[in-house]
Amino acid sequence: MTDWLHGRPLTNGATFTVKGLLGVNAKISEDIDAGMELMAFTSQGNQVIDAFWGVSAPYQNNVFTSTSSTGVGPGAAGLQPLNNAPFTRMVLDNFWVKHKPSGTQLIVGSFGKTRYDSLVYAMQPNPTVGGPPNLNSFGVQVTGSHQLGEDEKSPRLSYEVMGTRLADGNIDLVTGGSASYFSHAEGANIAIHFDEDRGVGRLNWLHAANDASGGAPLAVGLTQLPNLVSGWVNPQGFYTNQLATTNLGGIGSTSDKRPVPMAGATDGITGIPGTLNVGGIGPQDQTSYGLSLHYNFDNEYKPKVFGEFAHSDYKPQKNSSYGVGGNAFRLGAGASFFDDQVDVDLHYLRVDPTYDPFILQIPTIGGISTPLWRIPDLNQFWNLYSLHDTAAMPHNRQGLRGTISWKFNPNGKLSFNYGNLTQVRSSMQDVRFSANSLAPGTPNTNVLGYSPGFMDPVFLGFAPQTFAASGTNALALPLEDPKGTMEHFLVSGSHKWKFDDKAEQGVTLSGLFLNYNYRRNSNLASLLPGPLGIRGESQNRVDFTIQGWNLGVGYDVTEDFAVRAAYTQLNVFGHIDPLGVYSNFAQASNSSSFNTWDITQSIPEIGFDWKLSEKSSWGLTAKLYNETDHIPANVLASPTLPSLNVAMAPQNAHPFSYSGIQVMSTYSLRF
Repeated sequence: MTDWLHGRPLTNGATFTVKGLLGVNAKISEDIDAGMELMAFTSQGNQVIDAFWGVSAPYQNNVFTSTSSTGVGPGAAGLQPLNNAPFTRMVLDNFWVKHKPSGTQLIVGSFGKTRYDSLVYAMQPNPTVGGPPNLNSFGVQVTGSHQLGEDEKSPRLSYEVMGTRLADGNIDLVTGGSASYFSHAEGANIAIHFDEDRGVGRLNWLHAANDASGGAPLAVGLTQLPNLVSGWVNPQGFYTNQLATTNLGGIGSTSDKRPVPMAGATDGITGIPGTLNVGGIGPQDQTSYGLSLHYNFDNEYKPKVFGEFAHSDYKPQKNSSYGVGGNAFRLGAGASFFDDQVDVDLHYLRVDPTYDPFILQIPTIGGISTPLWRIPDLNQFWNLYSLHDTAAMPHNRQGLRGTISWKFNPNGKLSFNYGNLTQVRSSMQDVRFSANSLAPGTPNTNVLGYSPGFMDPVFLGFAPQTFAASGTNALALPLEDPKGTMEHFLVSGSHKWKFDDKAEQGVTLSGLFLNYNYRRNSNLASLLPGPLGIRGESQNRVDFTIQGWNLGVGYDVTEDFAVRAAYTQLNVFGHIDPLGVYSNFAQASNSSSFNTWDITQSIPEIGFDWKLSEKSSWGLTAKLYNETDHIPANVLASPTLPSLNVAMAPQNAHPFSYSGIQVMSTYSLRF
């Protein structure tokens, strides 16, 4: 079960989590301050609910960050995994030293802010609902700034140097190990601030890699699960009969030279977990660099312009000579009109499918393989995260995004967001060789997929039925090659009616409506008449929508006590069949226009917020989840890939409907 408002899993149970922070500051000298932060955390309930719906745990106690690779074998974990036995621990979260005259600060441990442009580095998204949007980094960070002249208005230089662990919840499908690599990133950025900080130009550099730890050898190909959907394969020149025998050690060896090591000697990938021809990635290596310029003009319209560009060089396997580069950029402008009542922002973005393809898996808990659905824009696969901000700069997209905001009075605001993005490159597989098409035994199986580095979490590869023969290659000629598009809009607004101009008490009404549509046309059934054509068209065709609306009202009963109520409805419907799960039904019905997703979820809720004192507050929220599945049972009577049915569909039993209550209470105390 999934909360389609947040894209998080729902399950039965109860939770009780508490987090405490104690900070200690010390004045070492007139010029030097120092301090540290101790974090305590307890988790007493259902471990899944604790992780997704409780208090967001500190880095070293957080299941989504503390699981990292140690190379110690099956079941190995990282720093301090959440085990609920029960779980109660205190950790030294960080300590810091600051040199006041130079503004230089050193942090060792957890740090939650970075000066990087998010196109180069953004911290890991937080799967915990109600917590900060991103989880802290953990390592070493040095920041500082320096005035370039004696005048306070003279340009200023700021800088950051940092190194951090990268959480990676990899599961080795061949050995069963849950920790395969130690993932890390390190780099620096420097910025020049000018015209009294109206202008900022920044240079960024970042290096990320997989390495072994615990004295284990640096084995290859230990990351396999993501490749079941990303579809990376070895390109020409890296097949069994094109390499020396010593370069074919396979997954788990240290000698394999292929960008996608295999478990056996086969060249192709079936996409079936546990088989000998599943492909693996790693140890990876990536270097990214970028630059940006932001400037705010000083006049009545407050115009602003900005631009940013970044490039990455990626190796899916350090032992291999294969590598791929990619670019990303964004250009935009904005202004304010009518005495700052109307703000307008517009930007154009373009991100190559091969920009920042470094594979990082969100650590999972309780066997849930979908820890974070990126609702509603689906900017990354459900169990992966990237080094850059994929919500702002999604893989393999180009197009316009814009926002208009209207402040119609001091207490009212209305906003409209619109975007129309297309694929930079279609999802046509660039590696297409049938067995023996290059030479006898080369490749020794069919190879259909992408050269490593191609990323697109929505529009996956075309069906094998899409390709026609040319000479000895049965996969040479594509019959169609459409690009996918994503069009979206969001309208939101709020207004507060105050009881008294001198007080903040009143009634607040808020609401929003959003609509995200994903479309990729297919005409394969006409181009290839018969059952193969309609089966392939079901896989190639994408036409689904994520739609939702919310209406909320809040009432300030007193200055310290407020009540609220809201109603949210989400609709997820349309056709998407990336692995051909529904091809049997497509053939039986001779149609590819049927819905494979058709869910309505309504969430009425009530709650209150009570300020008990200047330093303590208490709140409570009660929600009723109602979900209705409109998919007929016969659509999935005989799925072609039953084991992947759960991964590719919201649920595998249709119709599937449920109702459940969720009550969440929070208490905060500062001292």
